[in-house]
Amino acid sequence: MNPRVNLAGVVILAGTALAGFFGFPEDAHAVYPSEGILASTNLLASEGASAIASFTANVSALPAGTGLRVSFSRDGSKWYSSTGAALGWDTLAQGTNVIDLSARGWSGGGFYYKMEFTSDGSDTPILDDISFAFTPAFDGVYQTYSTGGTLTSTNLLSGETASLITGFSYEASAIPAGTSLSARFSQDCITWVSSTGAALGWNTLAQGTNDIDLSALSWTGANLYYQMTFASDESDTPILDSVNVAFGGIPDVSFQSGSLAVSEADGTVTLSLTLTESSPLQISVPYTISGASTATLDSDYGVITGSPLIFAPGETSTGIILNLTDDTLGEGSETIILTLGDPTNATLGSTGTLTLTLTSDDTPEVSFQSGSLALSETSGSATITLTLSGSSARSVTIPFSVSGTATGTGADFTIITPSPLILEAGETSTGVILQLIDDASIEDGETIILTLGSPTNAAAGGTGSITISLTSDDVAAVSSSSSSQAAQGGGGGFRGSPSQMAARIAQARVTIFARFEGTKRESERLANEQKEADEPAKELLAREQEEEREEQAAKQREDLMAERIAARKAELARIEQVKKEYEAKYALRREERYARALMLEEQRFAENQAALLKEQEELAQEQEANRQRREERLAEQEQRDYAQLLAEWEEVRREEQAAKEREARIAQRIQEREAQIAQSRKEQEELQKKYALHREERFARALEEEQKRAAEAETALLAEQEALQAELEANALRRKEQLAKREAREQEALKTAAPTLSTDPKIIAARRGKLFALVGDDPVIFKDVSLDEWYAPYVSYVIEEKIATGYEDEAGKPKGEFGVENSITYAEVLKMAMQASDQAFDLRGLAPPRNLSAKGTWAASYIAKAEGLQLSVFAPSLDVNKPATRGAVIQTLLEVLGIPTGAKTPSSFSDVPINHPYAPAIVIATTYGLVTGDLDASGKPLGTFRPDDPINRAEVAKIIALTKELLK
Repeated sequence: MNPRVNLAGVVILAGTALAGFFGFPEDAHAVYPSEGILASTNLLASEGASAIASFTANVSALPAGTGLRVSFSRDGSKWYSSTGAALGWDTLAQGTNVIDLSARGWSGGGFYYKMEFTSDGSDTPILDDISFAFTPAFDGVYQTYSTGGTLTSTNLLSGETASLITGFSYEASAIPAGTSLSARFSQDCITWVSSTGAALGWNTLAQGTNDIDLSALSWTGANLYYQMTFASDESDTPILDSVNVAFGGIPDVSFQSGSLAVSEADGTVTLSLTLTESSPLQISVPYTISGASTATLDSDYGVITGSPLIFAPGETSTGIILNLTDDTLGEGSETIILTLGDPTNATLGSTGTLTLTLTSDDTPEVSFQSGSLALSETSGSATITLTLSGSSARSVTIPFSVSGTATGTGADFTIITPSPLILEAGETSTGVILQLIDDASIEDGETIILTLGSPTNAAAGGTGSITISLTSDDVAAVSSSSSSQAAQGGGGGFRGSPSQMAARIAQARVTIFARFEGTKRESERLANEQKEADEPAKELLAREQEEEREEQAAKQREDLMAERIAARKAELARIEQVKKEYEAKYALRREERYARALMLEEQRFAENQAALLKEQEELAQEQEANRQRREERLAEQEQRDYAQLLAEWEEVRREEQAAKEREARIAQRIQEREAQIAQSRKEQEELQKKYALHREERFARALEEEQKRAAEAETALLAEQEALQAELEANALRRKEQLAKREAREQEALKTAAPTLSTDPKIIAARRGKLFALVGDDPVIFKDVSLDEWYAPYVSYVIEEKIATGYEDEAGKPKGEFGVENSITYAEVLKMAMQASDQAFDLRGLAPPRNLSAKGTWAASYIAKAEGLQLSVFAPSLDVNKPATRGAVIQTLLEVLGIPTGAKTPSSFSDVPINHPYAPAIVIATTYGLVTGDLDASGKPLGTFRPDDPINRAEVAKIIALTKELLK
């Protein structure tokens, strides 16, 4: 902004002064009767004028008997003729009428005209267009003035935002003797200060180009105004050529890049943030790490520079430093997603999120344990073990091929576990199971060659193939330690060393997975066959999946609300207990604290009373000073002419507004004081009532606080209960509606798309990726058992072996829920153990159990049998309907299945002491590999078992499946 201003009142712009032209306002073109008055809108609404010169009206027709005249105004309320006559008019003639308005000396941002016309009813005048000429005002001037006065600028930072306003520069080409020029500054046009912060102070300007330092004001934001005041001896005036403001902008902060890939072996990585420009202020930038990140804090990385990051004044770059963990765990690329929050003294740039990809340098190798092995065809079955060189966080797929001179497909051998083999995350060994055929043929030795292909998520190790020498029992048998060990490992029962038992457990696991693999592949085959046929039903399937997700989310919301309600109830109980403790602790007794509290209240009352009197005196003084100033201004206004009043009107209005605001603030403080005094009186009265029985102050205060917390907790509890009830009702209604919609859709699908949407439960289960099984004669889709979950093979096993069937409805029909996440009761685990046992338990004709919790229930005969067998867990006092503990489950399974536990032996788990009642059973189960204890996120043992915690049905299914297979 570089205007040149002559402070005597002449505005000079570079070049020729431009005139503004306005057509007849669109909203003024109204239909009107034969006579009336039309008033315009503000023709300077988006402009500013230093002088309004003239008004032009083109009248093309003014018939006899009609009239047209015009009046003018600056504010739309006070109207004048061109000569200044109040409520006067200028009569228009036919043709072009140019009305000179320069004598009015009007300037600023307001100009209105009012047109009145008359008609004899036979005809009307026609006004074609109007325009007016004016000299635009330069940026920064509201008004013009004569030989002395004050100029207030517009906002110099309009459209900008400053992090710090540092200076104000000006060029004064002339400040003659006898004249002066001063400036002061404001951010709200109300409070004015000098550059040093002095209230109502001024900076005296000197001739030439000069800078005024404003940094001491520490002003930021989007507002800066200046006022100029000048004095003149009326023979000459100062000339201000230009003004300017210096400020630091608000920089943008962002990541240098939105993505970055590094290796976990790099040690540390710095994620750079930059500013678009330096700032004189300190900038703080918070950041968060997204929960969608796949890398794990403390396991995969650590944070060295936490949130928020700080840019010191002048700095334009900094960084987030992460410490990367170079582990030995085979894992894929993982991500860390960082997102910047709202910075202080800066704005967020375009790159507010960075995705850091961590690549692993650890790829485990898979190989056979040896390159050769000798077996006899009488060995029955053998497991050819493969191992990983290290643990993997991902599942490993291992393809293999079979060759050699022996004939497969049931002639010399059968592959029980087809290619590819799958190692789940955390597992380090698996095996190819061979079923050897003991035929009567006399034949020479034959070979079976297994060769590994390219594994997924692993690399091929040194031993990529194994040659198995197969000898016939009809010729001289070839013996080896390997064949002996394999034969020993193929039998049933519980014989052999712990290492042999662990090997047999591993083989049992492989058998279970191989058995499930067939079920899973059959499901995938059915799903693939139906893929094209199901194409028209995709929308229906998507809806079913969405409804299932909604159902899960609803259940999670209900569970969360139930947890919150339980927490609220626990908090209420705690508060009630605390209240009772307070009441017992602070019995009635006389205390001097009451007197001291009353004295403090009286002292506060006196202080507030004194402050009130002082505020009232200040208000009276302010009102008197304002009255005197108003009288002085009134006297001065009477001596000034109308033009001076117009020039000073804006200043007077601001001063009046400021005075009213000061009065309002003082009145507000008085109200606050009066309120404080009233409150003090109230508190004194409450103290007198409260301590009438001389209760101890601490009791009263503590009890009041506890009652408040109890009320809040009760209110929150009611809100939670209402929310839960509303959620339950909404969910029930939604489920009912969804069921009706689903039934309607399925009926419609059966009518219109019967050839494309199979209703076979087995195909529906395959399509949804859920476990299908026959429970008795009933086909069942287990909706809570996805085929991709870790527990699916074990659940499938116990269902196929008729060890468990899942939940049933009131009619005894399967509900399609196994309850994998639900805890298992003592009665349920006993039934499953008896079902898994090779021993047939006769439950007929048993006397009622001594255990009261089992009497009259489905579990009565099972508990009576357990009491007859003297199973250690099932004491008469046990509530068999409660969740069973992990230790009790292991003890029950081993006792029922006939696995001896032996004497007490120290456990490797820190939370299983030697004197724990189930310690021997836990030690045996751990030794055999039936249980492993707790693992961390990377699959490493934590050294704990939690023997007294509940266990869910999925975990029990795994233990029973392994033990059942071991019994074979």
